[in-house]
Amino acid sequence: MSADVQFVTVQSLGAVGILRRAPIVTDRLVFSTESLPGEEPTLMRTAGYATLRRNCRRHLRFITALLSLVVAVTVSGCGAGNPDSRTVTVGHSLGRTTIDGVPKRIVTLGTQWLDATESLGVQPVGYLDDVLVRTGQSAPWEPTSLHSSTAIDAKGDVPAQVAALHPDLILASTVTDKPTIDKLDTIAPTIPNLSRSRVQSWSDEVRVLGKVLARDDTAQSVIDKVNGQMDATIAKYPGLKGKTFATVYYSGDDQITVFADKDDPTSTFFIRMGMVLAPNLVAMVGPVGHMLLPPGRVSELNADMLGVALAEPDQQGEFQSLPGYWQLPAAQHGTVGFLGLATAIGLDQQSPLSLPYILDRIQPVLAATAR
Repeated sequence: MSADVQFVTVQSLGAVGILRRAPIVTDRLVFSTESLPGEEPTLMRTAGYATLRRNCRRHLRFITALLSLVVAVTVSGCGAGNPDSRTVTVGHSLGRTTIDGVPKRIVTLGTQWLDATESLGVQPVGYLDDVLVRTGQSAPWEPTSLHSSTAIDAKGDVPAQVAALHPDLILASTVTDKPTIDKLDTIAPTIPNLSRSRVQSWSDEVRVLGKVLARDDTAQSVIDKVNGQMDATIAKYPGLKGKTFATVYYSGDDQITVFADKDDPTSTFFIRMGMVLAPNLVAMVGPVGHMLLPPGRVSELNADMLGVALAEPDQQGEFQSLPGYWQLPAAQHGTVGFLGLATAIGLDQQSPLSLPYILDRIQPVLAATAR
């Protein structure tokens, strides 16, 4: 089995921006979320601060996730009978976008929106694919029909390339800065990320796009099918319950990044399978959720299953030659999975097309871990 299909794991860093909202009030303290990503909330009034300080980030993460969900599914529509006579308003991370009628010329800027569009049976007139940008090749789960669409050069003038395609809807997740979004919005109605999370909920994107394209039933069928495949895999491997996992990214030059954030998309994927993050790694990375690990400490990657994402396909032997690798439980039990960057991106930026592809290819690793 090739390195690209053995296993999947996260491949990129990136912090979830803290929402700028009104102060949050609890029964013991009041704190403001008007802070920069990575900073502690500004305490305004505290009682029992030493005990509660460690809970602040947990409260923020919960509230952020809740608010993001509300934003993602805020869709309203009016007009019955002829879909072309209706208006749909979508709430998103930067405000609201109104679309008149049913769009027919769609440009997608980002893999998640691209896959959501294709899953509904719609071919974009132009696209910017994160996998193509990072690896030089389209994602292996993309349909061959994508070749008939125009690939947008991320290094060029993106708005100009988009304008040349005369779209009536732009879906932008790769482009996140408001000035560029505003510029795109002068070309055609533009929907950026639905939430302020680093990675979007694939099911929210499909559901919202189904509303915009008057394909609500198709959208729900897509969501149900993918969730059904996930549930079938979980039922097939009950032995995964309680097993520990760890994921790392090896970029070469002895650079190993360990990920142990339970809210990371890769982590939530395996947690849904019944697995748990390796406790020793959770404690090691702390609240940040990731850390650089010196190559001499590979022996600390103790978990029942270990996923290693490689920057280059030929780095597998290099990683296996690191001191302590063959003493790892996962190496001894055959539950280490190596994968290429494209598959790793697909699990980090999950979509209704990437997930079935990934589920099909990690079966051997899941089966070995479940024994």
